[in-house]
Amino acid sequence: MLAALAASACAKKEKPPATAKPFASREERPEYVVELLPGEATAAGAEGHVVVHVSGKGHYHVNADYPLAFTPEPVDGLRFKDKRIALSEAAEKTPCPQSDKDVCEVRAKVPFAADKAATLSGLLAFSICEPERCLIEKVRLAVAVPVK
Repeated sequence: MLAALAASACAKKEKPPATAKPFASREERPEYVVELLPGEATAAGAEGHVVVHVSGKGHYHVNADYPLAFTPEPVDGLRFKDKRIALSEAAEKTPCPQSDKDVCEVRAKVPFAADKAATLSGLLAFSICEPERCLIEKVRLAVAVPVK
C-alpha cells in the first residue's frame, strides 16, 4: 500500500514550462514599435550588421538613460564580439517634436561576422516612458542575415 502511494505521488504531473513568445522581426504595442531590420548582404567571413529600431507611440518616448542592449542567441554561422551588445552609445537618437529633451526614436547597429546566411535572433532590452511612468521591456526579435 505504501509503495502504491509513493508511486502515485511520484507520478504527479508537473506543470509544463511556460513557452516563450516566438521571435519576430517587428513587435508593436500601444506604447512602442520595435524592429530588427536586415543590413546589406555581407561577404562570408566579413563583418556586417542589422539595425535595431525603437520608436515611442503617443505620449511615450525612448528612455535615453536606460541602457539599450541586444543579447544574441547562439547561431551556427554567426559570431558576435560580446554575449550582450551595448547599443546606447553609438545609437542615432531622434528628438521628439514636442520636446527636444526626449528621444522619440532610436536606431542602432548590431554588428556580427557571418560565415553563411542565417537567422540572427536575440533579446532587445530597452525602456520607454511617458510623463507618469517608465516601462522596462525585453522583446525577442529575429531577422534573416543575407550573405553573398
